Amino acid sequence: MLPVLYRMLKRSHVKPSFFAKQTGIAPFIVILPDINNEASLRQNGKAMLAHASSSLSNVKGSVLLLFTTREPRLIMITNGQVESGLDDKHLGLLIENHTLAYLNADLWYQGINNALAVLQAQILKQPTPATDVFIRIQDNSMKMLPPAAPTH
Repeated sequence: MLPVLYRMLKRSHVKPSFFAKQTGIAPFIVILPDINNEASLRQNGKAMLAHASSSLSNVKGSVLLLFTTREPRLIMITNGQVESGLDDKHLGLLIENHTLAYLNADLWYQGINNALAVLQAQILKQPTPATDVFIRIQDNSMKMLPPAAPTH
C-alpha cells in the first residue's frame, strides 16, 4: 500500500512542493502502523524536524504529519514557525477532523491531500475546504454523498 500511496502523492494536486511554495512551510509526511508513545514522539518529532529542515533555505518553517494505519489518526508536529492562529494541538485536531473520514474509508491519498489543503487554508487564512461526506452502505462499502444544494 505505501509504495502505491507514494506514487499517488507524487501526482497529487496538493503536492508537498506546491504546498511549500504557497505557504513557505516544508511538509514532511510519515506513515506508520501505530504509535506506542505519543509524548516521546512529539518530543523527538521537533528534533527530527529541526534536522530534516536544516538544509532547506527557502522555507520559513516545517511541519511533520504522522499518519497511523492500524487505527487511523493524524498527529501534527511543527517547528514553531507555522503561523495559523491556532496552537499546534488545536490545529492538528482541526486537520484530523477533516481527514479521518477519508482514512477510515481507506482513502489515504484523498486524506493526505485533504490534510495538506486544510493546513494550507489555515496558514494562508483562507476558508477551510469542504470535506466530502461518506455513508456506510449495508454491504459495508462506502459511498460519497453529493454536495448539499445551496439554500437561499
